[in-house]
Amino acid sequence: MLHRDTVGNEVKLDKKRFIMMNAGHTFQHEELMLGDSPVRALQIFLRPNAPDLEPMVQFHDFVDESSENNWRLIAGPQGAPLTVRSNVLVFDARITKDTRLTLRAAGDSRTGVVLYVFDGAIDFGDVTLTTGESAFTRSFNRQLTARADSDVVLFAFDVEVHVFRGGMFSGNQKRVG
Repeated sequence: MLHRDTVGNEVKLDKKRFIMMNAGHTFQHEELMLGDSPVRALQIFLRPNAPDLEPMVQFHDFVDESSENNWRLIAGPQGAPLTVRSNVLVFDARITKDTRLTLRAAGDSRTGVVLYVFDGAIDFGDVTLTTGESAFTRSFNRQLTARADSDVVLFAFDVEVHVFRGGMFSGNQKRVG
């Protein structure tokens, strides 16, 4: 996939090269599919902690395509490979069939977790989640078990933290005079 944007980036993305767009104001981008192979990607909108931020686009080359049976920190407000302007930590993991994994204890300031199954099937408490499904919990002592080899993404955040609620998402609003 090729990423292009209005701050001058033109970068090829793949299974090891990740992008984090902190879009800010007056920012546009596009992703172009290269070749004939189908591409699956996850695009998540996280509300920033302030308005009128300058665009900030980052790329990170991970050593491995995935983290086997362990949480890998992808993004966060500090100390992560990619920076987000929100009080959210983003992790991923590839979990092999029948493996149990405990939710990442993200610290006292994180009070909520969204678990998303990018591919596969997992048991999460008494719920089974499959490809494209997600669940929210406030309990960090939960475990998940892979019913099949699965790729999952975990978002840990403070549900009470202030976020900027204005702005546009994918051009869904127009500012009128």
